[in-house]
Amino acid sequence: MTNFYNAPALHRQLTTGALFLLLLLLSVRSFSNDIAHMVPVSLEEKTRQAQIIVEGEVISKKSFWDDQHRNIYTSHTIKVYKVFKGTVREEYVELVTEGGTVDLKMHVFSNALKLKEKQQGVFFLTEQQKHKISNHQIAAKAVADQQGFIEYNLRNGAAKDPFNTFDSVNEVYNAITAKTGTTYKVITENVQLRTITSAAQTEQQEALAAPAITSFSPTTASAGTGTVLTINGSGFGAQRGNGSVQFRNADDGGRTFVRPLENDYVSWSNTKIEVRVPSTTEDEGGTAGTGQIRVVAADGTTTTSTTPLTVPYSYINIEYNGRSAQPILVGMNQSSGYTVSFAPSMRRTSVPQEGFRRAMNSWICSTKVNWRLDAGTTLDQATDDGLSIIRFAPASEVGTSTLARTISRYQGCGTTNNIQWSVSEFDMEINSGINWQYGPGAPTGNQYDFETVVLHELGHAHQLGHVILERNAVMHYAVANSVQYRDLSANDIEGANLIISYSLNPTRATAASRCVREDGQSIRPFALRTDGDCSVASEVLAFNAAFNPSGGAFGGTTSVTWTLQTVNNITSFEVQRSENGTDWEGIGTVNATGALNYTFTDDEPLPEISYYRLQIRYSNGDPMYSYRVRVINSSVLGTLAVYPNPYNPNTSTNMLQLRYIVWESTTMNIQLYDYTGRLHKDFIVTFGDAGDPVTVDIDDLAAGMYILKWSAGNRRGETKVVKL
Repeated sequence: MTNFYNAPALHRQLTTGALFLLLLLLSVRSFSNDIAHMVPVSLEEKTRQAQIIVEGEVISKKSFWDDQHRNIYTSHTIKVYKVFKGTVREEYVELVTEGGTVDLKMHVFSNALKLKEKQQGVFFLTEQQKHKISNHQIAAKAVADQQGFIEYNLRNGAAKDPFNTFDSVNEVYNAITAKTGTTYKVITENVQLRTITSAAQTEQQEALAAPAITSFSPTTASAGTGTVLTINGSGFGAQRGNGSVQFRNADDGGRTFVRPLENDYVSWSNTKIEVRVPSTTEDEGGTAGTGQIRVVAADGTTTTSTTPLTVPYSYINIEYNGRSAQPILVGMNQSSGYTVSFAPSMRRTSVPQEGFRRAMNSWICSTKVNWRLDAGTTLDQATDDGLSIIRFAPASEVGTSTLARTISRYQGCGTTNNIQWSVSEFDMEINSGINWQYGPGAPTGNQYDFETVVLHELGHAHQLGHVILERNAVMHYAVANSVQYRDLSANDIEGANLIISYSLNPTRATAASRCVREDGQSIRPFALRTDGDCSVASEVLAFNAAFNPSGGAFGGTTSVTWTLQTVNNITSFEVQRSENGTDWEGIGTVNATGALNYTFTDDEPLPEISYYRLQIRYSNGDPMYSYRVRVINSSVLGTLAVYPNPYNPNTSTNMLQLRYIVWESTTMNIQLYDYTGRLHKDFIVTFGDAGDPVTVDIDDLAAGMYILKWSAGNRRGETKVVKL
């Protein structure tokens, strides 16, 4: 996720996979000048939006699929101690959040509130009945996602939300009752609050016998990669007990601290601690970032380093059964990568599509990540369906405080103690109500730069987390309105390449390939993409091609059109065509006239699928290129080809090939009958827009004649298949 801020006065924060549009400043003091530049949802606004405000504790949690098996949600049982607003007639309420884990499937919604059992604090809630699995009278969701919870520190009585800190629980009470205008109602006594030592008393006690950090190494360390940090000093305690090492939280710019999971501690003694720098932590929603490190000894005393740890990049880890795990990229399509589809909401105009292509191409050309855009999909929902969908969504869906979010979906394979997690798909939802600058021009005023935001979000799809490196990394947690940052840094690329190398590891890849995709096909090992459009001319604003079924030498023509934003020493354009999108031939030249709009007609397009691009020639330099586009001869759309047919097992493999040319990814139901009407096979396959065939194993079938019946959407048909 990306965080944002208004430049130069106000900041907006980027968090893991979602871009928060945070609307109002909270009156409680902020942690630093940096955080004061962010624009959080104010306490007054949260109080106004909330139907119910309660103090409570997370007693239990359970993840579940929704009724359509599209997304995973998590139900939390909250024990209510106090009510500040609304009517609560029982001791418990149900709080439902997006994301969770069911068996070996995991969904991570980057902007969602993430809670653990025994957490206490104040919840700002609105009632909802759509996703409810408990019998409690009230089922609710959090106002403003992560901002809808003020968490208590039960050791010293302080409290915090993503953007503010409070010295005491009483300060929280006073702030809320000042907004509601009424006192709170006690439902059940919160016994744990009796024994809390105040923050001031804790500081006095710690000053008497505080531990000390004398050095640590290395001073630069990536997060989530297994890098071990060694901390030297004194007074840490012979055993860790309840002690911890704490890192600045990259998700909020270092305003708060986060703690590693149990399995990230390597060793602990009175004078030396060894711990892995984490990207998933005990504190939900946090990752280690650049800044000072803190040691909390077993007796509760603390010390903070005088110098900062620099974290150049972060590999997103996921938590499963209390342990951190590194998910890898895998092959979810026939090109051993990921197919990315524009939803209808994204395809309405070409300008945001071009901005997305530029951002995606930056990653492909820098890391060879294997993402491929298809022609789009008719689906306009982000669901667990095997498709990585890019869509615009209203604020009511993505959250009023969210600019955009990336939803990562993971699948695990293996035994309980040896599970390899992989990225099965990612979806991106972009707030349609934002004042976007789609480029190539720069954003001005209160515009947000679309390409900058998408570049950051695609970093999350690449499995990179946040860092605190302003102007030194696309994955920096915050981005400003009216500011563009469209170039990947060395830190971004180094981190992404490490994730690629982990994904190419044969042992990891083999473990992940034991899983199957949603369509029943095996997951492939990940492969690099080496054919990216990596010399793209900045002058080309739009490039399109469309098939016309009339005219031409062979029953059709292709009209190729392009628009420039500037001419910039361009002398001519060569229109190039390809059968496979890799091997190109020139089919015509158009001279540059100084105009911004051009057209070329291909009178002899290829019989099925053609790819087109421009080679732009200059008077003073090497040629550059446009993005490629794909054109399909409409006469071959929706026709199923089966081959080899007849099928001879002595001269062929045991696989039958099916080819079905479509504009966008399409699922097909297939049944194979013998001539007596007996059903032998019943299965579903998915055809991508590249026209690649799908294989069907018929080794187990006896020789004879069969009828293959198929249906895809409103199309259906049947064909004879002969096995010799």
